[in-house]
Amino acid sequence: MITQLLHNNKLYILEIIIYGFVGYIFYRLLLLSNLALTNSKWNVMSIIIVTSIAIIIFKDKVTLLQSIGIFLSIISIIMMEYEELKKYLNNTNI
Repeated sequence: MITQLLHNNKLYILEIIIYGFVGYIFYRLLLLSNLALTNSKWNVMSIIIVTSIAIIIFKDKVTLLQSIGIFLSIISIIMMEYEELKKYLNNTNI
């Protein structure tokens, strides 16, 4: 059913709009941070989102080694944002 929906010609316009919106979001992120960090975060988030969709919707299987890789990618986001997270946690008194 999902594959029939994905191949529907009427969805092409929606897909183009979403793709344009994604580009706009990336542009806005570039204004907030430098290119290297923004691109790294963008790639890692893309991996996490696509993998989540593959597991939830398409019932793909992930091996232990692949799961460790995904976990490490999440850790990399935390490490890139550590200073900001530290400031946020200090301000919220958690």
